[in-house]
Amino acid sequence: MATKNIRAEPRQQSMINCNSYVVKNVSYADNCRLITLAVPYYDKIYAGQFVHLKVDVSVDPILRRPFSIYDVRYNSDALTNIDLGFTIVGRGTDILSKKTPLDKVGFLGPLGNRFTINKTADVAVFVAGGIGITPFYFLTKQYKEAKTQTKLALLFGARNKEELYYLEEFEGLGINIEVSTDDGSFGKKGFVTLLLEDYLRKNKKKNIQIYSCGPTPMMRHVAEIAKKEDVPCELSLEKLMGCALGACGACVTKVVGNNGDFRYSRICIEGPVYNVNVLTSDF
Repeated sequence: MATKNIRAEPRQQSMINCNSYVVKNVSYADNCRLITLAVPYYDKIYAGQFVHLKVDVSVDPILRRPFSIYDVRYNSDALTNIDLGFTIVGRGTDILSKKTPLDKVGFLGPLGNRFTINKTADVAVFVAGGIGITPFYFLTKQYKEAKTQTKLALLFGARNKEELYYLEEFEGLGINIEVSTDDGSFGKKGFVTLLLEDYLRKNKKKNIQIYSCGPTPMMRHVAEIAKKEDVPCELSLEKLMGCALGACGACVTKVVGNNGDFRYSRICIEGPVYNVNVLTSDF
């Protein structure tokens, strides 16, 4: 769809705060969407960051929802098109799933920190569970743009083949992909962490960097494996957020404190990306 007639509201200096406009809203499964929003031109957006959306212009629902960035593109109309991947899990995402071109969506972002591009790694391994695949499309593009010698591999797990979201899009990126499903309906049967353990065994002599996003139990296991094998690893944590600005304290996780105990870290401003070595085992 052409976007030359779309005009978004001015942004703040450090982020975009505006009414964005829907460019398209594509269905990838019964409960999965990829929505494209148009916002004013902004080139400081990085893989791992997120946006906070007010899914309807009315008062209800009052709270915004956080969404991971799938991809970013710039066009000739001084606009930035941002793709967001999500599954329909409640009222807010249900409302967003029904948006059509030119509908308004309250937009705040980009927020949070980003994944680190490890230019010395032989291989960057993305370990994704379900909709946790979302940030790795943009991260793949940023690795390619960095022109490193690092090879890229995706280990993608889901409960069944219907939940292997955006798989065809990733196949088009030309990276190595291994897939597992809990029920064995596609790829190897079992959890994606089995793929990770097998991959590390086969590549012991390589300098590997791990990135992971998905269900918390999966990422805890990824963290255990990374620490055991002494492999650098970054996790993108998922949490509901009230304000996404660090004020409400709703989106906290446990990190290692100065005295060997723990403290609570606000994911919205200190995350969502964390090095596994700063997280407690029960983050």
